[in-house]
Amino acid sequence: MSQPHVDVKIPPGQMLSIGRLASASGVSTRSLRYYEEQGLIGAQRTDSGHRRFEPEAVDRVVLIQRLFSAGLSSKEIEPVLPCMVDESARTSLLVDGLFRIQGVVGV
Repeated sequence: MSQPHVDVKIPPGQMLSIGRLASASGVSTRSLRYYEEQGLIGAQRTDSGHRRFEPEAVDRVVLIQRLFSAGLSSKEIEPVLPCMVDESARTSLLVDGLFRIQGVVGV
């Protein structure tokens, strides 16, 4: 993994090609395809089938790389990633987790 290009300027609303996302995040296009396959990132498709990513995908990919570096697998990252990138998901995921824990301990 190369270093992300944090100085890359992406105009708001402009979609990124897979190559531009790879360059901006320091991750290979092959890794980005894998992340998409695993449900870690999403892409829209053009009429010709090319992937297009939201500008926020740069930060998400860098976060995914950090989680991989910390030793997590894609299967471990997938359920916690929404909590890390979307504050509104934190509450519902935590509540669901508490209900599961309560069910296990019989509270």
